Amino acid sequence: MWEGAGDKNTGIFTTDGPCNVVYSRTRDATEYGDMGILSIMVMPHNGDFPVETFMASDQSTSASSVIYESGTFYLKIRSANCNWTVVAIE
Repeated sequence: MWEGAGDKNTGIFTTDGPCNVVYSRTRDATEYGDMGILSIMVMPHNGDFPVETFMASDQSTSASSVIYESGTFYLKIRSANCNWTVVAIE
């Protein structure tokens, strides 16, 4: 499980697929108003382009998405004005 606010690249993980990526975001009150965004890119360990991208921009969101490919990946998490939690479950 990974938690935080702001941008983060996770450690690598390996899956034989499918793998569920469960994520949630909550927006704290900030000087920037109601706008908060979370983007999760599933990156191949030795690649430049994501195999999947998930986004959440509601005030509070919990959702899950599936990585159907097998391989070794890391998550490139980008966020603004929100806290987030992400877990990959095979």
